Amino acid sequence: MFVHETLFDQFVERYVQSVSALEVGIPTSGADMGPLASAQQLAKAAEAVSTATREGATLVAGGGRPQSGELSDEGYWFAPTVFVDVDPSMTVMREETFGPITPILAIESLDEAVSLANDSRYGLSAYLFSRDYQAVLRAVDELQFGEIYVNRTLGESVHAHHSGYRESGIGGEDGKWGLMRYTQVKTVYHHYGE
Repeated sequence: MFVHETLFDQFVERYVQSVSALEVGIPTSGADMGPLASAQQLAKAAEAVSTATREGATLVAGGGRPQSGELSDEGYWFAPTVFVDVDPSMTVMREETFGPITPILAIESLDEAVSLANDSRYGLSAYLFSRDYQAVLRAVDELQFGEIYVNRTLGESVHAHHSGYRESGIGGEDGKWGLMRYTQVKTVYHHYGE
């Protein structure tokens, strides 16, 4: 996550408050967040925290199992985790963890944010939050991502193209592109006449 330096401290404080208030528990109980999918995913998240700490990032929320006594020690529970004091070269900024881990980096400009975002081997989704619509339109043009959400989070449309750039996927899903994956196309060329 890239946050402009003028908003960084305030944003981190509010973000940490929000994720710390999330209830981790059984999804059918009304909890905000359930467990990870597997023991392998739990180990991957724990390793990501260990690596980020070793590389110099500062842990400001989470980092392991939630402190709730109601959760079984046998589940794949992992608390929402937040890091600051990260830099673009750190593993936590460059690798997908598929877990509730957020590194937050202060940036000086839109140019820096776009450059850092595009300097990734992944490119599925990007999220832009700004009141400066000129800057948003410029970023949308320059970002190399398959999906870009502006001033909103998830909720892709079933009729829209869904695919990433670079190592985030090939082809397309959803809408007519998704249907084409299940279609065998045949082209027939005829010559009529003498």
